Amino acid sequence: AQRAYFIFVLPLNLVFRFTIPDSEYDLFGEDKPGSPENRKKAYWLEFTMCIVHIAVSSHFLVFAAAKFGCLVGIPPAVMGLT
Repeated sequence: AQRAYFIFVLPLNLVFRFTIPDSEYDLFGEDKPGSPENRKKAYWLEFTMCIVHIAVSSHFLVFAAAKFGCLVGIPPAVMGLT
């Protein structure tokens, strides 16, 4: 069960790892703890990228739910309420 979960979640983990910077380290620097000024810049970029990921994933979730409602035959008014 753990292996199936790991394989299922791996693409999302890779996307998040490569698009959301780690604020513990310098923004474009080495693999050592960064200075507080560089970490403040990374905080805003990290926050912004998280908001972008939330927006994109919620868009696809609503799109998939609407398509599912059409396939099952649920009226759009009912889908909008639920």
